[in-house]
Amino acid sequence: MLAGAGFLEHTNPAGAAAEASRAAGTVRSSQLAKPKIVALQTAVPVQHSGGAHWARYEWDLAEHFSGALPPVVVASAVDDFQGTTAPAIPTCAVSVHEEGGRYRAVILLGNLSHLAGEATLNALAFGQ
Repeated sequence: MLAGAGFLEHTNPAGAAAEASRAAGTVRSSQLAKPKIVALQTAVPVQHSGGAHWARYEWDLAEHFSGALPPVVVASAVDDFQGTTAPAIPTCAVSVHEEGGRYRAVILLGNLSHLAGEATLNALAFGQ
């Protein structure tokens, strides 16, 4: 048992679990009840700097989502290099920001092939 976990069990386990679930970014059922779904597929140029091969894309979601809860965004990517060596396995990191009632997703693509010129980004957003 982790230090402090026993303390949480004796104080308010339901409250501690609810707080942990909020901190983990749990998807609420209201986000899944008849959600609006928006898909994106676009080519993104690959950046090569300091031995890293990456790309960045900003997706303006303001025209699609205006609810109190931010949309959930998931993404995947594949690059255009199909070499004979072991392929790189692209990764995606997504961060959704709210600025003045407008949502924007910043999507970072990493681990792209060193000879790639562009990556195809596939993203899906759902919410209210």
